[in-house]
Amino acid sequence: MKQIVTYLVAVLLISGCNSFPEKETTILPKEVTTRPSVPDKPKPVVQRPPTCCGTTPSRSCGDFNTPVNQALQAKNLDELAGLLVKLKRQADCSVDYLKKLKRNMSDIAAAKARDFVQRGQLAEAEKWLQHKYAPVNSWTTQDVRGEIATKHKQWKKAAVFYNNALDLINNPKVTVQKPSPAEIERVQKLAIETQLVAGTLIQIIGTKTNPIPVKFVFAKSQFTKDGKNSAKKLAHYLKQQNPKQITQITLIGHTDRIGSDAYNCELSKKRANALKKYLVDKGIHANITTIGKGKREPFKLYDPTRYTQQEIDQINRRVEFIVDGEVSYVNACQ
Repeated sequence: MKQIVTYLVAVLLISGCNSFPEKETTILPKEVTTRPSVPDKPKPVVQRPPTCCGTTPSRSCGDFNTPVNQALQAKNLDELAGLLVKLKRQADCSVDYLKKLKRNMSDIAAAKARDFVQRGQLAEAEKWLQHKYAPVNSWTTQDVRGEIATKHKQWKKAAVFYNNALDLINNPKVTVQKPSPAEIERVQKLAIETQLVAGTLIQIIGTKTNPIPVKFVFAKSQFTKDGKNSAKKLAHYLKQQNPKQITQITLIGHTDRIGSDAYNCELSKKRANALKKYLVDKGIHANITTIGKGKREPFKLYDPTRYTQQEIDQINRRVEFIVDGEVSYVNACQ
């Protein structure tokens, strides 16, 4: 038995040595598809506004209508200031829309400032008149600025602001809706009064009787430097009118309360005549009449509590002129 097993092992070894290797097989790659390739359809491109630095896409002007109206109703100037910055970036926001919003903001700011002026909190009032809250000058902002300057006794500044307010009131492009006649009369009165206190003529205010500050050397009929400047502006104003249509000019001199009636009557006539001579020398050829009223006709103040007695005296030292108008000789000196 042992011999048979040995024989079988030998046969297997011999057959293993003489066996041939299997034929190598080349593996070809599979085809991707058996159908002809079809190009993919292009996907639609979504146009998006350019963004930068994590910002959201821009919005249209109309998108801000609701927050703007809500802020206007609430009179929230901080909110409106922020919205105005955004609205300026919107290409479809019209110039007229932005102008109207700015005017509304300025009027709200003026109302807030006036409230603080009445409380005597002038620094807080000035805060609301910054450009951020009052982006344009309106007659209301100039009016309240005049109030603030008056509280500080800055009379020339006050006169400039009140005169600016009158100019803006008379500009329909800026002031779409004029204030009431009573409001206009108040601003006119304050513009005149502050000019008289300052002793400087800012501009001629067209009223029936036009008081102007023509300052003279104390107790004399000689102009001071400011007085001569006022006389020069009056001459220029009269020349700007149609000289051929001006036939009569009346100059009325007034003084303060100090001194006797007779003394002030004489002084007021001398001062009116000094102004007449100046105007004639400057080429004003109309018939000029002079009247003196001394201290008999103090200026009717809008609110006397705004001034000290010395300031009221300064207001009363004035010359009034009337062009081709009816002249009252009541209280005139003989």
